[in-house]
Amino acid sequence: MTLAGKVALITGGGRGIGRAIALAFAREGADVCVTARSEGEIAAVAAEIQELGRRGIAGTADIADRVQVEAMVEATATQLGRIDIVVNNAGGGLERTQVGDDDPDVWANVIEINLLGTYYCSRAVLPHLRNAGGGTIINIGSGMGHQARAKNSSYNAAKAAVWMFTRCLALEVWEENIAVNELI
Repeated sequence: MTLAGKVALITGGGRGIGRAIALAFAREGADVCVTARSEGEIAAVAAEIQELGRRGIAGTADIADRVQVEAMVEATATQLGRIDIVVNNAGGGLERTQVGDDDPDVWANVIEINLLGTYYCSRAVLPHLRNAGGGTIINIGSGMGHQARAKNSSYNAAKAAVWMFTRCLALEVWEENIAVNELI
């Protein structure tokens, strides 16, 4: 079990990629907090993690809300004793229209979810990684953040910013034994 004794926090962990990552981490020995806005999905995943013999908890939070993120991170550290790994998976594109035909509030929300959510979670977990003597931040990016595409500017811009944020943060914390990478 390569992750035995580790504690992971997975955002967007109620379904899809986040759920798969959470279960894979648990199979490798990690205790896992799965987070999302909707409690039902993450409660089910936490129960699956427990069936695998690991501690699994559900942490409800809107990652676009810094205060909720900070509370969720603190609750995770309190309940599971530490945090070693965070996977910033929550995100998505909400609009596929041209600039000018789009809704500015929806456009901004895509940035909040994908970029600010990644920043808020990373920032909130850093003290815990430092206390653990190091750790890992994995930001789920997208090939869309590395190429231009019409009618998808909010998502492409957000994921491009996540890519650059990942690179900047990695340079800031590598000497503290904290690895920061993007997975696309």
